Amino acid sequence: MKGLYQPMKVSSEVQKKWKQNEELDQAETEKVFTDNPQSHKEAGFEKGWASRFDTWFKIAKELGFVYYWQNEKIEFSESGKMLLDKEKPENEQMVFANAFAKYQRHNPFRRVSNQNIPLILLIETIQYLNADQDFNGTGISKKELPLLLCWRNGNAQELYLAIKKLRTEHGYSPSSETILELCDNLLDATKRDETSILVDYPDDFIRKMRLTGLISLRGGGRFIDINSKEIATVNFIWQKYVSYQTYTTEKAFFEYIGEVDQDLIQTLTVYKSPIRTTNKELEK
Repeated sequence: MKGLYQPMKVSSEVQKKWKQNEELDQAETEKVFTDNPQSHKEAGFEKGWASRFDTWFKIAKELGFVYYWQNEKIEFSESGKMLLDKEKPENEQMVFANAFAKYQRHNPFRRVSNQNIPLILLIETIQYLNADQDFNGTGISKKELPLLLCWRNGNAQELYLAIKKLRTEHGYSPSSETILELCDNLLDATKRDETSILVDYPDDFIRKMRLTGLISLRGGGRFIDINSKEIATVNFIWQKYVSYQTYTTEKAFFEYIGEVDQDLIQTLTVYKSPIRTTNKELEK
């Protein structure tokens, strides 16, 4: 109705209203729904628009920002409300650092077999690599990230040794075939989407980790390293969340990940020096 979500098959009058930020009336809105059936089905949701809603907002639910179920009231968590505060843009980094410090690969929303906290596995692996005198302290290569994303447990030392062996044999630019072979051994899978493993998943992972402010890019984006300005937060997360409780229900996991750890966010530099965007800057 407000044009925040715009299906493709609409009339020119509807397009005009959206362009001018005018709301559609009830009849126009219902016609857009009817003319754009969604051939889509998510578990627990009716086929169509209900499932499309779940597709769009599932990640926000999994990160503890908002909880919903079909025909039930939508509930925003403490971190979700922080994220919605447009007057405090620094909240974005705080809530994502809070979420990914707790985010478990094996959780009630995903139920994958890999058991680790990706952010902590990344931090620990980088620390092992940077402490190795055989390397030049550049962190982990983007080409090595697929191994981390396929890693079955939280043993960062074993992952570091696997990457060291890879670097010893193939340098910092192993072939795609080499990476895929290693990932196949970790996944024990008969089928694979090569583009997803080599490009899509690593790119998505980097975007998510950078939202925390704890990770920075080096070498023209070829390497991922720890942000030296946020060492206090990195150390806090490692000490508090390296051991963690697992959850069996979606609601229990949501309540855990959605609760804001005030001690954690107070270690962030953005907490001490909040971001303030002036109207003049916005106009520019």
